Amino acid sequence: MPFDNLLDRYYSFFHDAHPCVLPKRYLLDRLEKDPLSFEALVLVMRYIGSLFDPSTQSELLEQEMLQALAPTLNHQVLLTGYHVQSLLLYIITLYGCNKIEKAAELMEKSIQIALGLGMQLEEFAVQHGEGDPVLEESWRRTWWQLYIIDSYITGGTRTFPAKTSYVEITALLPCEGDNYESGF
Repeated sequence: MPFDNLLDRYYSFFHDAHPCVLPKRYLLDRLEKDPLSFEALVLVMRYIGSLFDPSTQSELLEQEMLQALAPTLNHQVLLTGYHVQSLLLYIITLYGCNKIEKAAELMEKSIQIALGLGMQLEEFAVQHGEGDPVLEESWRRTWWQLYIIDSYITGGTRTFPAKTSYVEITALLPCEGDNYESGF
């Protein structure tokens, strides 16, 4: 799966505000080795990138992305942290496009998946980090980004308490952004 202009736009215009996906060069390395694990995530990233490119028909990419997300939403695949990342990025985009009800609905599903995986626990990052500190950091950032966006949507919709309010969290806080992007 080649890196393209839409992924570049994702990293240029979106990633810094929500840096839970692997930094660009680390994602490129993983895409070369195992593109299938990243199919839905890359489609979400491309869709987001298309929103920053007026010459691209975002609607077509959104349909392709939704088809790729369907097995995740229906629990028809072995769920991973990459599925949580895919949903989370789409939720952020939905909320930003004022599709608040859909974002809130998907947030519940995303939180259920994350809690089912144990992403809120410190050991999740290590167990699923494959000995790679950047991937471990990506998992921590994913949990905390989910937590923050849950709180943000809860505040915006006044549907207190947040779904993650009473979750026991042991996941470590993220490191500095520059360290993450450079690979420590």
